[in-house]
Amino acid sequence: AVDVVVCVSKLVQSVQCAPATHVIYNGVDTDRFSFVQGRRDGSRVHVVQVANAAKVLHYELAEIAAQVPAPAITSCMVGSRAALPGAQWIGEQQDMPRVYHAADLLFLVEKKAAFGLVFAEVMACGALPIVSSDSGAKELVQQGETGWVVPPGNEALAVHALQEAAQAVASPLFCAMQQKARQCVEQRFSSTRMQKDYAALW
Repeated sequence: AVDVVVCVSKLVQSVQCAPATHVIYNGVDTDRFSFVQGRRDGSRVHVVQVANAAKVLHYELAEIAAQVPAPAITSCMVGSRAALPGAQWIGEQQDMPRVYHAADLLFLVEKKAAFGLVFAEVMACGALPIVSSDSGAKELVQQGETGWVVPPGNEALAVHALQEAAQAVASPLFCAMQQKARQCVEQRFSSTRMQKDYAALW
């Protein structure tokens, strides 16, 4: 009796058995998640992991950051996930734009996650994401242009990606990537675009 199944990503669409499917990406409020350009701190790179206890991750930020020799990284964990040594744990937060505005990078390498608004939110705010290639997040992130994509099952590549991203923060490339990430969200992942897509489908 269903006319069409609406999926939040192509990854979700790929496992549907319904004959008619359609992808409409979730959208974020680009006014609330406002854009702040430039690195957050001149001496350290601030990396955040936003994950509740239920999320299944390939790697924890604290474990990967500990293997990056340089530049200096400050790791922060947000959410109900248990605290880990080597990362500041600040628990669940209501004011997520403030969290993103304090971060240069988001490290969240999930296992086959459907989509994840966190990636669109962080890109809108000017922080750049490091994501897994087997999750719906890869549909938001262009490798080396709006973030970094990590193949699962290779911890060394995850360390390399975080180090490469951390080094990029001090380069002119970082601001260009921030601008491109913000434009991507405005064009493809804003709440206004989402509403128009649903209206068109109806």
